[in-house]
Amino acid sequence: FVADEEEAEIIQEQYANAISRTSDYVCQTLNYHLLGGNAHVLDLLHSGDYVCGFEKADCFIVSHFAPRTLRSGIRMIKALAQSDIPVMIATLPYQAEQLRKAGFRKVAEIPQFWDGEIVTKYVMVNDSVTSYHLVDVLDAISE
Repeated sequence: FVADEEEAEIIQEQYANAISRTSDYVCQTLNYHLLGGNAHVLDLLHSGDYVCGFEKADCFIVSHFAPRTLRSGIRMIKALAQSDIPVMIATLPYQAEQLRKAGFRKVAEIPQFWDGEIVTKYVMVNDSVTSYHLVDVLDAISE
């Protein structure tokens, strides 16, 4: 989790920049990640590109994507797809194709509250996710 408020502000700014490319909806990540608990922030490539989320059943479930640039974000997605860490992302359909090209696969569709409405999201996983992870995790991300 992020204990440093300055780092949390950088993550929020990078997240807002990334999401603004495709949406007007920006949620706050700052307080969520300063709270700790099972919230985690990964800088997988040690490059200042962050992915935020939480852990459930030994699987990292992505909640916020905060790359520095579009290009570095693509590198981060590819690194997550190839990671030994089991990674799951519930994403809007238009974003799922990017994840598929990077190596993720679609395992389910779920309803989720996003931007003030219920939308269908695709559940995308990397090859490290097993059926064990799926059983325990799908309930957590569909809430």
